[in-house]
Amino acid sequence: MTDDEIASVFYTGFIKSVIDEDLWADGHRPLLAHYTSIPSLEKILKTNEIWFSNPLFMNDLEEMRFGLNTARDSFLVSDEVEKALGTPHRRDVAQNAYLHYHNKFDADDAINVS
Repeated sequence: MTDDEIASVFYTGFIKSVIDEDLWADGHRPLLAHYTSIPSLEKILKTNEIWFSNPLFMNDLEEMRFGLNTARDSFLVSDEVEKALGTPHRRDVAQNAYLHYHNKFDADDAINVS
């Protein structure tokens, strides 16, 4: 597989499966309340836009860890990722690299989120 073919399978397969399993994508959306001030709510309603920041800029260590751990778990069990990588060896290399950097961040850098 070429890099473009791998990217195509990953994005169309993995990302699509995440969206398909997400109840929010099916119209079951929770109320927007978490860390939303009245001025922010007013801007959302006036502009019909919501802006999200990089999760690494969060000031809540547990919330950041939850998001990163959920992403890690999804990556490690994804059939689409395995298919995109093409071989068990590539899958193992990708998973080992992912876990290496995930664990390094968790051990060395995540504690600085406050």
